[in-house]
Amino acid sequence: MDTQVFDIHIIGGGIIGLCAAVTLQSRGVKVAILEADKIARGATYGNAGHIATEQVFPIADASILRHVPAMLLNPEGPLRIDWRYLPRLAPWAFKLLLNMRTEPFARSHQALLALNAQSLQAWQDFAKEWQLHSWVQIQGSVLTAETPNSLKMLTEHGQRLNSLGVSNSLLSQSALTDLEPALKDNQLGALFFSRDRSYHQYRSHYP
Repeated sequence: MDTQVFDIHIIGGGIIGLCAAVTLQSRGVKVAILEADKIARGATYGNAGHIATEQVFPIADASILRHVPAMLLNPEGPLRIDWRYLPRLAPWAFKLLLNMRTEPFARSHQALLALNAQSLQAWQDFAKEWQLHSWVQIQGSVLTAETPNSLKMLTEHGQRLNSLGVSNSLLSQSALTDLEPALKDNQLGALFFSRDRSYHQYRSHYP
C-alpha cells in the first residue's frame, strides 16, 4: 500500500478513531486507519458505551492517593502494578503527581466542564448526520453507593455537581430499585443523571 496517497493516518480503529475518520473524510481528507486487530474489537468492544458528561473532575486528584494502598492490596481492586514496570512508569507517575497540584487540577477541571457541556449535543448531531439513532440512546445514568459512608460521600458529590450545573438527583434505595430492579440487593441509593445528560444506562459505584 502506498501510504503517500493519504493525508492522515489514524492509529486505532475504535469508536474515537472511526468517528474521527468519517468526519475527516466528509471534509475531503484522505484518511487511513491503522489497526493491529479487528476494527472496534479493542477497548471500544469492552467499554460500557457511556458518554460521561457528569465526570468533570480530573483523574489526577490528590484525594485518590489515600485509597491507593487499599486498591493495591485488594486482589479484586481496580489498580494493578507490575513492580518490574516501575522504572518505566516513574516519569509518567511524576507528571501525574504534578497535575494533582491545585492550579493544574483547576485548569483540567474547567476544561472538562467546557468540553462536557458541549459533548451531548455533539453526539446527537453526529448521530443525526450519520443516521445512528438506534445506536445512541439517551436513557440517563446512575452512580450508586453500597455503604452508609459511601452514600454520604455520594450525597455530597451530587450537591457539588449540582452547584456546577451538572444536574442530578439523589435516589433513595426504593426509588433506585424501581428504576433498576437488578440493583435491589446491595445498593443503598444513587445519583441519577437525567436523560438529557448522559448516554446509555451505566452503573458505576462510588468509591
